[in-house]
Amino acid sequence: MKKKLLISVIFTTLIFAQEGGIDDDKKIMKEGIKYIKIVGKALKGEVAKRLKKDPTGVEAAKFCSLKANEVAKKAMENFPKNIKVRRTAIKYRNPNNKPDDIDLKVMQEYQKSLNSNNVSLKPKVVKVDSNTTRVYKPLLVENACMKCHGDIKKTNQEVSKIIKEHYPNDKAFGFKLGDLRGVIVAEIKKEK
Repeated sequence: MKKKLLISVIFTTLIFAQEGGIDDDKKIMKEGIKYIKIVGKALKGEVAKRLKKDPTGVEAAKFCSLKANEVAKKAMENFPKNIKVRRTAIKYRNPNNKPDDIDLKVMQEYQKSLNSNNVSLKPKVVKVDSNTTRVYKPLLVENACMKCHGDIKKTNQEVSKIIKEHYPNDKAFGFKLGDLRGVIVAEIKKEK
């Protein structure tokens, strides 16, 4: 019996050693969340500042369509070269944020959890290949999001105009509070 237990422990240890293991996943999760928070805070801060100045959402819509990518890039300037953070969604606005198959699968899992009333959505670590791991953090719709992502019939006309001008194939509307808006992803490549 002890021999079987010992073999089982050794086998499990080898599997975790090959796949990175639990400790590596925790380390990667912590690192990914750190960088996600930096980018998220930069973007959210800029949107909040504009919504405070202009509660109609017009200034926030202008910022998102013209400057959000710039602010995200600036927030990432001092990141290690092997780490990139991006945003994506099933219903995306910017075609540059279109999800890939892995993104879609993760968001569908989050959506399934939300639909089953499991609202404590936690970040996930996903191994893409032997050199790349992603950390996903779900983004849920908050009050501030509703100015540009809520019911299109209730959206300020000027906001709608800005969105249509910059994103003629926009899919990112019709959300309700608490819906899954998308994810923010930290992609971490092994350093060579």
